[in-house]
Amino acid sequence: MEKELFYNEIKNRVEDFYGDRAKVTTHVVTKNNGLLKRALCVKINESNCSPTIYMDDFYHDYKDGKKSVNDVSEEVIGTFEKYIITDNVDMSFFENYDSISHEICFKIINRDKNRDRLENMPHRVIEDLAVTYFVSLNTRGLDGSIQIKDDYLKVWGVCEEDLFEAAIENTPRLFPSDIISMKEFLLRKSEDTFLANLLPENGMFVVSNVRYTNGASVMLYPGILKKMGEVFGSNYYIIPSSVHELIFVKELSVDKDAGELLKMVKCVNSTCVKSEDILADSLYYYDRTIENSVKKVE
Repeated sequence: MEKELFYNEIKNRVEDFYGDRAKVTTHVVTKNNGLLKRALCVKINESNCSPTIYMDDFYHDYKDGKKSVNDVSEEVIGTFEKYIITDNVDMSFFENYDSISHEICFKIINRDKNRDRLENMPHRVIEDLAVTYFVSLNTRGLDGSIQIKDDYLKVWGVCEEDLFEAAIENTPRLFPSDIISMKEFLLRKSEDTFLANLLPENGMFVVSNVRYTNGASVMLYPGILKKMGEVFGSNYYIIPSSVHELIFVKELSVDKDAGELLKMVKCVNSTCVKSEDILADSLYYYDRTIENSVKKVE
């Protein structure tokens, strides 16, 4: 079954399940790095909110023979049933800056791969990266976030600097950092301890937040870069593993030069990282003798 037929078939099965109780729609959404994804939404008649499920991975599983159409439709319906919102959600809080200022957070994305999106979003540039802002809904009992766009700033009467000041306080509080050695990280991920035991204990760290979602933003948390310089006792490289995590590498702990590390970053991005999760084909260097000095390695 071709892609469009697959999407329509799943949509029809979801429509059959909900009948007249809900409206089922599909549309294309532009995600991080310009990736276009097919979204399926279900809005219960009494509600003003519609959960979204992205269908692309389901189609790949179907094409690879991992799941049948029945498997996919049952999983999709089951997911909607878990997250469906049956009542109207009061969104009036979003109209007032004071009511959401303590929930504003930031994340880091690639500047060049998101130029079109950034045209309508408040942001600040750091090297070849861009800091963008969102309102986290988790504290309100909702699973998700709202991306902040330029139009919202006009309504609120604030500027990008106001967003950054709020986010630099809120993000570490709502998404605390999680910094562990690469050795510990590998031991968490696998029972095979051979590779982990080959690594030095404190020469390489995985840096993210406790959710490992948009965790690259941890590099902006106050004091993090300086703290890691003290742990290493030297300058260090920052490898943009993905938008979700970074890898800090002690400058003196590897016998590879920056050029080889950069080649590794590009190779991993092209073969192992989902296109929507790529942060940058770059390498960064932190000089601990200069406060908050992160520079792209040319």
